[in-house]
Amino acid sequence: MFNYFNPTAICFGRGQFDSAHRRGELKGAEKVLLVTDGTAMRRFGYSDRLKENLSHCEVVEYDSVPANPDFECVRQGIDLARREGITVVVALGGGSSMDAGKAIAFLSPQSASLDDYLAGGAVGASVDRLGFVAIPTTSGTGSEVTPWASIWDRDKRKKYSLADERMFPDCAIVDPSLTLSLPPEITAATGLDALCHAVEAYWSLNSQPVSDFLAAGAIELVGNHLVGAYRDGDNIEHRDGMSLASLLAGLAFSNTKTTACHSISYPLTARFDIPHGIACALTLGAMLAFNGEALGARGDRLAGFLGCDDIESAVSSIGELLEKLNVSPRLRDYGIDKQDIDAILDDGFTPDRIGHNPRTITRGEMQSILEALH
Repeated sequence: MFNYFNPTAICFGRGQFDSAHRRGELKGAEKVLLVTDGTAMRRFGYSDRLKENLSHCEVVEYDSVPANPDFECVRQGIDLARREGITVVVALGGGSSMDAGKAIAFLSPQSASLDDYLAGGAVGASVDRLGFVAIPTTSGTGSEVTPWASIWDRDKRKKYSLADERMFPDCAIVDPSLTLSLPPEITAATGLDALCHAVEAYWSLNSQPVSDFLAAGAIELVGNHLVGAYRDGDNIEHRDGMSLASLLAGLAFSNTKTTACHSISYPLTARFDIPHGIACALTLGAMLAFNGEALGARGDRLAGFLGCDDIESAVSSIGELLEKLNVSPRLRDYGIDKQDIDAILDDGFTPDRIGHNPRTITRGEMQSILEALH
């Protein structure tokens, strides 16, 4: 017996971006808030193309979303949405734009504040959120089909999750051609994030047949296309494959949540500015080795999805993938000292994700893993 739920309408394929006006909430939109990081979306012409596409309605731009959106970014977006009478929020960009857009769409109609929700003081939304459409330009976060938004406290160097089923986007427009502009280092980081989402979804204690099927497909697609997309960013077939991998992985972990790799990644990003996907991937091989004895036959199948015969060779394969992507597997190469590991564990050893791991892991065992990776 199992349950699977994902209410997001998905429009996938080349050319979907230029027919956005016919999709989901945008068809009848009156006033749209376009949430982007500004610089990249303008440089590649995506913001202007979308505004032309939405000529039937008024578009207000909020283009100051930073990498890892913080409290102030979300509060400013909420204020703008309220002041302008926005009816639909469109997030265009990577995971940061998705997270900011979700939070703005969800919270701007509410009486409770962002702080209330993050503190657990707001039990539920008092009214429905604004319409929300997600248009990813990277292949990794899967945020276009998940109900969570990561919001960062820069002063405390800590990540918070805003979570509610009503934060699932109404529509995800996934056009692989938008990822042709991604530079190699972002292709690598976001692709590794997709891989971690899929692997963690597969071994999560919350896994079930639907998420297994989606995760397996995502893992195989990453194996077939990530290195190719990294080495030849103009290859649209590899971009197609990675866009689909990211989407399938998002559909998988939207129901299973993530596990130890993601849990420990957040302080690596917050304290040392390691890109999120790389921060997750640094412990992926070690956690696969650790979880192997608890996975049994599932471990053998997981190794097969990675193109390997067993867990041991799959661990080596992950290391080889990092090497092909020019990603160092050593914590010290990111400015991390051994004495930093306690602080990383303080912030990253969190029960809400660690508890989904298939094999119980103690703080001491995680410390040993991090020390071995140093």
